[in-house]
Amino acid sequence: MDIIKTIKAKADELGLQEKAEHLLDEAGKAAAQARDKAGQLAHDNRERIDSALEKVTEKVDDVTGHKLAGPLEKIKETAAKGVDFVEKHGPAGGPTVAGEVADDAAEGGPKA
Repeated sequence: MDIIKTIKAKADELGLQEKAEHLLDEAGKAAAQARDKAGQLAHDNRERIDSALEKVTEKVDDVTGHKLAGPLEKIKETAAKGVDFVEKHGPAGGPTVAGEVADDAAEGGPKA
C-alpha cells in the first residue's frame, strides 16, 4: 500500500488531476471546433457531395453491368445520411453538447 500512497502523493504534488481536467476541456473544445468545421464544409459543399455520390454510383453501376444497382443505391443513401448527420451537427443549429453527438453515434448514427 505504501507505493500507492507514494504515487498518489506525487500525482497530487504535480497537480496531475488539474492538468488532466484542463487537457480534457481543451480536447472537448478542439472536438467542437472540428465538428463545427465539418458541418460547415458539408453544408457549403452539399451540391458537390451529392453530385459526386451520384457520379460514383452511376459509374460503378455501369462497370458492374447493373448487377449491383440495389446495393449501390443503399450505399449512396447511407453516405447521404452520413453527410446529413455531419451537416446537422455542425454550427448551424447543431447540438452544443458533445454528448448529443455521442448519443446519436451510440444509437447507430443519423436517423432516416
